[in-house]
Amino acid sequence: MDISLEKANQLFRDEKFNQAKDMYKLLLGVYPNVFHDFINLKISLCVKKTKNISLDETSFNNIYKNDFEGWAAVITLWKRTDYLEEQLEAIMAQTIPPETIIIIQNEHHIAVNEMGLDKFPIKVVQSDLNSLYTRWIIGYLANTKYVNVFDDDVIPGKRWIESCIRVCESKNALVGPSGRVALPNKNPAWESVDINTKGDQKYSCQDKDVECDWVCNSYFFKTEWIKYITSAERYSGTQKTFDDIQLSTTLRYYGGVRVFVPMQPKSDIDRNGHTKRHYGHDEFALWKRSTSDHTDQRNDYIRKINQSDYSWIKV
Repeated sequence: MDISLEKANQLFRDEKFNQAKDMYKLLLGVYPNVFHDFINLKISLCVKKTKNISLDETSFNNIYKNDFEGWAAVITLWKRTDYLEEQLEAIMAQTIPPETIIIIQNEHHIAVNEMGLDKFPIKVVQSDLNSLYTRWIIGYLANTKYVNVFDDDVIPGKRWIESCIRVCESKNALVGPSGRVALPNKNPAWESVDINTKGDQKYSCQDKDVECDWVCNSYFFKTEWIKYITSAERYSGTQKTFDDIQLSTTLRYYGGVRVFVPMQPKSDIDRNGHTKRHYGHDEFALWKRSTSDHTDQRNDYIRKINQSDYSWIKV
């Protein structure tokens, strides 16, 4: 029997769908990522369905369903290097270590491959585009069930991923170490959810998991949810300041994914997702370099979303 990807594609084009499906199953061990062919076949499938050809789309899609386990870390770098080794040590020290670590090096300000980090299982993606949106898509390259995207100033406690998996699975949620609740009629148009909430227990995650509208600093989610990100248009004019809100609102709107900050007791640093929060106050912090524009743009888009059919959580 001639078994090849080319033959499987030809069977599909010849409308011999059951034979094509069986051959794809046989080929999965050799071609674990047939995404390019998948796109072409899906287009063909849609065309054939308009001709009233009856196909079992669920059965067909299951050909490409991966039973991945574990998690991948994705880190975005621009100019910061002071915290990278410490961050990598903290990621590798997790009670559930990552399967891989992908570093996105935005632009050419630093050279990760020359920093003597060979002891870490890192892969570097060099990008000429300094866009934070890249990091959501890069997670698709990891053959893992979960992805945790880290800002480059985030040092997680060693039980952080434990908490992320617990909340992600029990609440079907995107998870981060801090978050925001949208308050469109206020300025700024949000309230912070954090371990330090100035006495407002409603937004404190010291002793409970707290639902919010979007999370910040790091982002833990199921790899399969990337399909909701890629199916949505990006909010216009938001190259660097709105990617976190875009992520959370897109997952919730298209996939019914909730958003949570897990419990992080002050007495248990191991469960803290962002143990060195002061790192985010250096000269490279985006919010600090453009404070006025940053706040104004976020206010503007939060209010635009509020005028659409999207609903913020009720607090």
